[in-house]
Amino acid sequence: MEKELTRVLQVYDSIEEGLAFLKTSLFSKNYTNECIESLRVVNLLGMLETKGAFELWKKAFGLIWVKEPLLKQELLKIFHKIYVDASEPEMVVSELIDLALKLDFHQKLSFEEILRQLLVQEKEFRYGEKTEKYTSSENQAAIDFRNNPGNRKKNQFRDEFM
Repeated sequence: MEKELTRVLQVYDSIEEGLAFLKTSLFSKNYTNECIESLRVVNLLGMLETKGAFELWKKAFGLIWVKEPLLKQELLKIFHKIYVDASEPEMVVSELIDLALKLDFHQKLSFEEILRQLLVQEKEFRYGEKTEKYTSSENQAAIDFRNNPGNRKKNQFRDEFM
């Protein structure tokens, strides 16, 4: 019994070391495939409810701002699988609200963008129409928002990932 307990503790220590490595490889700027695989591993560790995996998953929301489309698509696919496909339809909104309550300010900005992109994809899938990124009135609203001095911190965060 003591040997098994020791082995379990060693596995948990290994997972914690792995999470530290995943944190660096998840945000590697030059290796898209490494980032995608790291994102998948974080998802698996989250399914196992590994300590620290949820915190890393929340940080991964910032990947929505990167320019690499493969990485963004993988993030959207995993997010959809976790929060939309795996839930009963009546529970989706409840789970998304619970998640939003656990996010900090910067994570909420990324969370909103993830939801927006998922809605655009769903509209394109259902209605077969290509959606413009923003309408002209939305563009003006975004410009007004960006020029508001109170929103500079949000813009700094977004620009960091774009």
